[in-house]
Order: sequence, then structure tokens, then C-alpha cells
Amino acid sequence: MYKELCSLITAHNSLFFMKKHDFPRTECLKSSKLFRKVILEGHSVFQHPLKLHFMITYLDKPASVSLLLAGFSISKRKHPKATTRNLLKRRMKEAFRLNKELAKETIATFPNYHLDLVVIYQVGEICNYKQIEQALIKCLQKLKNQLCSFEMNTI
Repeated sequence: MYKELCSLITAHNSLFFMKKHDFPRTECLKSSKLFRKVILEGHSVFQHPLKLHFMITYLDKPASVSLLLAGFSISKRKHPKATTRNLLKRRMKEAFRLNKELAKETIATFPNYHLDLVVIYQVGEICNYKQIEQALIKCLQKLKNQLCSFEMNTI
């Protein structure tokens, strides 16, 4: 009885903590038009091996959808094998999933604004997860600093 209760509590706690670090489909940036728009019209920060493009837009009314959309891309020219691209994309998504609170805190300081992110893997070599995660954290910190220094009229 005691073991069952302990396992039930552990399962409940793990489900409780999993909610904080989810990455639902509603937060994925999928539209190729929006990808292009963020890359061409938005701003960017770089931290080896990642480049983070971002665009912040004003919303007329409060949004019922997520205030943050993120997309991930890897050059087919630098990584011709799909398995390699998928591996690196999984690593980037996992790093973002665990650290997206930095981006959410940033956009929360600007009410009625929406943030679109595109993370691009820039180098031809395969980096391990730790390098990708550290680079993504630094990119998100640079993003926060850059957004805080911008005037909202110029964004």
C-alpha cells in the first residue's frame, strides 16, 4: 500500500512538473511565409553555432493563442543527410523547450506584443547538446537585452 502511494505521488509530481516544460504544436512556427518574414524583416542575435532571428509585433487586442512562436531550421547544404538535420533539430527543440521561460519572461514585460523566433543552426559540424543549449541560453539572454534596449516604436 505504501509503495503504491509513493509511486502515485511520484507520477503526479512528474506530471505536474512536465507541464512547465512543454512545447505544444500551438507554439511551433510552421508557415514558410512567416519564416521568411521573420528572417528578412526581423532582427537577429548570434552565438556560435546558432543564429536567432526574432520579430516582435503589436497586437490590437489580447491574443487567445500563444504570444510566442518558435521555428527551427538547418541548412541542407551544410548537412545533406536528413538524419543529421533531424538530430540537430531535436537537440535545438529540446534546449528551447527547457529554456523557453527566458523568452516568455521577456515577452511578458511587453503587454499586447507577440514574439516570433527562428533558430538557425549555422555551422557545418555536429555540436553536442550541451553546446547547443548553452548557445541558445546566451541567444535568449541577448534577445532579452536587445528588446529591453529597443524603443517599442522602432520594433
